Amino acid sequence: MSALAPSIFSTTDPNLNKTRRIQLGNSYSLPSVRLYEDKVLKHGVLSLISLWDSRIASSPSQNRTLANFHYCFHGMAFDIIGVLGFGKSFDILSTGDTKMIDSVAKHIKLSTFRSRIAFGKHIQWLFRDWDRARKYVLTAISDALKKRKKENAESANIGGNDGGSNHVDLLQRLVNARDPLTGEPIDNESLMAEISVLLIGGTDTTSNTLDWVVLCLLGRPDVYERLKREIRAEFSDKSTIIGFDMARIKLPYLTAIIYEAMRLHPAVAGYLPRCVREEGAHLMDGRNPGEFDPDRFMGSDSEERIKDVLVFSSGVRICAGRHLAMAELYTTLANLILSLLLNYHIVRGTYHTHVQKLHDSYGEIVRIGYSQVSISNPTELKRILSTHSFRKGSDYETVRFLPPSIFTTTDPELNKTRRRQLGNSYSLPSVRLYEDKILQHGVISLMTLWDSQIASSPSQDKTLVNFHYCFHGMAFDIIGVLGFGNSFNILSTGDMTMVYLARKTIVYGILNSIVPFSDHLYWLLGDYIKARDMLVKYSRDTVLSRKSATEGTHVDILQRLVNAYDPLTKKGLDQDSLTTEVFFMLFSSTDTTSNTLSWIVLHLLYNPEVYKRLKHEVRSTFTDKSAVIFYDMARIQLPYLTAVVYESMRLHPAVSGYVPRQVPADGAHIMDGQYFVPSDTTLCISFYASHRNRNVWANPNKFDPERFMGADAEDRIKDVLAFSSGVRNCVGRFLALAEIYTTLANLILSNIPLNYNIARGRYHTYIGALHAMYGEVVRVGYNQVSVSNLDELKRILSTHDFRKGQMYEDNGVIAVNSFSAIDPTTSKAKRRQIGSSYSLPSVRLYEDKVLGHGVLSLMQTWNSQLMLSQDTKKKALVNFYYGFHGLAFDIIGVLGFGNSFNILSTGDTAIIDQVSKTLNLGILQSSLPFGNYVHRLFRGMVNSRDTLIENTMNTIKKRQQENAAARASGKEHSAHVDVLQRLVDAHDSLTGEKLDDESIKSEMLLMLAAGTDTTSNTLVWATMCLLHFPGVYKQLKEDIRTAFPDKATVIRYDMARSRVPYLTAFLYEVMRMYPTVSGYLPRRVPPKGAYLMNKYHVPFGTEVCVSIGACHRSSIVWEDPEKFDPSRFMGPDAEDRFRDVLAFSAGVRICIGRFLGLVELYTTMANLVHKYDFELPDSIKGKYGSTEDIPGSSFITFAPMYPKNDCWMLVSQAN
Repeated sequence: MSALAPSIFSTTDPNLNKTRRIQLGNSYSLPSVRLYEDKVLKHGVLSLISLWDSRIASSPSQNRTLANFHYCFHGMAFDIIGVLGFGKSFDILSTGDTKMIDSVAKHIKLSTFRSRIAFGKHIQWLFRDWDRARKYVLTAISDALKKRKKENAESANIGGNDGGSNHVDLLQRLVNARDPLTGEPIDNESLMAEISVLLIGGTDTTSNTLDWVVLCLLGRPDVYERLKREIRAEFSDKSTIIGFDMARIKLPYLTAIIYEAMRLHPAVAGYLPRCVREEGAHLMDGRNPGEFDPDRFMGSDSEERIKDVLVFSSGVRICAGRHLAMAELYTTLANLILSLLLNYHIVRGTYHTHVQKLHDSYGEIVRIGYSQVSISNPTELKRILSTHSFRKGSDYETVRFLPPSIFTTTDPELNKTRRRQLGNSYSLPSVRLYEDKILQHGVISLMTLWDSQIASSPSQDKTLVNFHYCFHGMAFDIIGVLGFGNSFNILSTGDMTMVYLARKTIVYGILNSIVPFSDHLYWLLGDYIKARDMLVKYSRDTVLSRKSATEGTHVDILQRLVNAYDPLTKKGLDQDSLTTEVFFMLFSSTDTTSNTLSWIVLHLLYNPEVYKRLKHEVRSTFTDKSAVIFYDMARIQLPYLTAVVYESMRLHPAVSGYVPRQVPADGAHIMDGQYFVPSDTTLCISFYASHRNRNVWANPNKFDPERFMGADAEDRIKDVLAFSSGVRNCVGRFLALAEIYTTLANLILSNIPLNYNIARGRYHTYIGALHAMYGEVVRVGYNQVSVSNLDELKRILSTHDFRKGQMYEDNGVIAVNSFSAIDPTTSKAKRRQIGSSYSLPSVRLYEDKVLGHGVLSLMQTWNSQLMLSQDTKKKALVNFYYGFHGLAFDIIGVLGFGNSFNILSTGDTAIIDQVSKTLNLGILQSSLPFGNYVHRLFRGMVNSRDTLIENTMNTIKKRQQENAAARASGKEHSAHVDVLQRLVDAHDSLTGEKLDDESIKSEMLLMLAAGTDTTSNTLVWATMCLLHFPGVYKQLKEDIRTAFPDKATVIRYDMARSRVPYLTAFLYEVMRMYPTVSGYLPRRVPPKGAYLMNKYHVPFGTEVCVSIGACHRSSIVWEDPEKFDPSRFMGPDAEDRFRDVLAFSAGVRICIGRFLGLVELYTTMANLVHKYDFELPDSIKGKYGSTEDIPGSSFITFAPMYPKNDCWMLVSQAN
């Protein structure tokens, strides 16, 4: 510590230590700490609780957040020392700025280094960063001292106050400290030393002790439960803020836990290395000294036991700041357990599943808290809810900024009055009067939005929507027009301001109910309080505007509320009460309805058989597609829709959280008198657990609308308590049901499951399951039919009559090319121009480059890894997914762009990233209705596309210049033998027309996209199959190595194809089971319509989906189609079997680059299996039973979903 004067901690002079203790002892005394306690609490545990609660409630999921308590306790400790020792908090908890923590850590390291290494001062240049940190800390201390002394001087001048300013903190006590003999103040250097000690000694020690206490509690749930009971029994009021003396005196078990944790893990363990655990073991009465056991401090001798814990040292050099540290420890732990952990599952949003698990384990009545009992028996719940005797809990009254509403009031008489006043506003007859507005601003507005998005999309047949946000916008628009006089126009404008304000207000409401002092945390919750105030003002202004308006003919809830009166007393609602009811209508009628609709749609997406039946019911009942289905029409004529709605509300009731009811003053007998609960108990109404009660519902966790279709359907419906029941049932239930029924019935014509699975990359598995269930022709959408019959697919693909859909050309990235052309004439011309570029004779000319920049380059990379491997068995761990991708791109680089991209040799994947972003941009532009504005939203993708196009055009120009130079020297063109040269030279054999630069560019970019992922992913799946089917791998390895015994042989395409028939069988079986193009491949039915399989007529306007994946797994075409079996391609009919694999499509639009793809596949697999042995690493062995279990997705190509995790293998040189 040579940089600072001796301090009370560092001095070795006994006399100076005694002097400092007399000077400073009062600063750290227990009475002084009591004076600081408000600041310790405010900037300590209360700030931490607010931080954690706000993070949980304002997180995107609004139900959880991950907190690292170690760093949080550090931030808290520094903030406390900041406000006590520096005059202001460091605000680490509120800002996340850890500069002071980092600087102190470096300052400690530098001081330790200087004190331990004699020549440390001569090599300071090695530690400049540490020295800068030391200067930062010392400057902060110096500045704090200067500022405080200045304030003291100004205060003395103004008021004649000799004591200086009125600060109540450690800094002021230190500045005021005097030498007991001379009366002189402590000099500035010594003050700096003492504050430095405070900053170091008062932060890590406390925070690390808190860490250990929490870790001990996490490791011993029995101890935690006992501590929780002690705290909650002693402090039943959750709003209590527990001070140091309260905790120390009233919570003996907390004291025991703290001292036991400090015994095991003393904060200054370096200077007292386990002295108590080892040397003092004989003092522990036979208990295991290494075990965490707080009971050793709970006996009659506990005071003596505590004295044996020397965590604060002892005697003449005992830690001066021990009382401050203990105040932080006690207040933090006691208040966290009372205020935060009590509400853990409520705040996390996991209350419903937590309570259900308890009911599943312990029955229909479960004690879930100190004074909370949860009930899941529906009969008992209905009895409790049928009377006002069980009042709503005090949690409902936490909204203190507005008078009680019909929902929040706990007063039975006020609730009865409100229901008489407002009930008619929400009655079924009234809802029928509002229905035109519900439809117009609800589902019709939503359908208009979706239809316009589809119509304005490049493909004009589909668009991607987030139905959750759409349903939220719709629900808010309906409440806007019914409760506020005007729609919020969220669906038409996309302006979600009202939704965000409502969400922030809900978050504030949650915090207000859990953190009773949240009103005083404006610095932390300012945005949420502003949102609340804006909505309160908006509600009040709405009421004032309607009340002051001249008599109108408004037919809405707002007018009903303004006109409402109690038929018994004739009393209406005053201004504040009207404001309250309008305000709460915004929350109770939006999230509930929209979330219910979201759950229903999710169930339809995951249960296609339910969706199919519901669709049939709706479309067969209402055959006129232009009809608008009203609530009563849907409710009466669509029984299966009712079943779907109630089954979804059973599984996912909108109100699944904490619904408390208070037991009457005399207590209550519940469950037919089996249990008595006293008056101070809260009964928790567990709708979610009741709806999944095994005693009530068969197979309760299964989505099964059929349970509401029997003769007892009405009784079953009454057991669904989604709208509560009895005297406090939801007053707005008819409005919600009208929205739910009309929305679903009118939307059901849309192709929800098909588009969902396309967007999720699950089209291949979704369609495959439908074909397995319903046959070779399946209607998969309103105007989509999928075909898996092999002969029918070949017929469709053999003619230009079934054209590609518009989506192929509308990518917004590149011009029409040989793949994307829809017009048959254009497609034929393109193939004549460039067909020879990809012919087998041409590919044979490129084969040296394919080998040199493909498999041979990959082998060089693997050989280098083997040389560097530390494995004693000389094995290297490689990710073959990225290796094969680099190989495919390098080949296309040398063939199509004049030079390899050198990905394998350099690891630079910039070109892969550019292509990926360009493809994603094309998908967005073809599917999003705002494609014209996509550049502003996706600037990174646009930049990648522009760079890619610019580089492509530069490549074309360079080649053209080389050709011009060659012609000038008397040659026909440059000597390049590659695809690029063939494209530059290409011409139509009929017309002589050449490709212009734009067309060359388009074909090059097509080659870059279509010639990389397809080949590399096939190689990936091939390798997966070898790793997971050892018998196949063994035979392939033996066949290749027998055919080519010389390890130096480089195996070419024709050699592999002719000499190793099993390799061909293996590759075709891979392409059968894992065709890289497995996604959505639509063909348009001709204008005259068409017959499929000579028996199904499909009209013009229908899309026929070419389902290659389903065809390849058809049990009609393939024996045991789900089995990976290359031998199916080894018989006398092998050639015919090859033609049944449509991995490269077929007919007039067959893949033009198939020969190049095959050459890469054959040469890569043959040479790798010839030269290397493969095996799964231990981390992946047993992870998947077979390749069928490996998750895959099919967006553009079919690839493993998690290549960073699943595509690893160990390679070694072949034996």
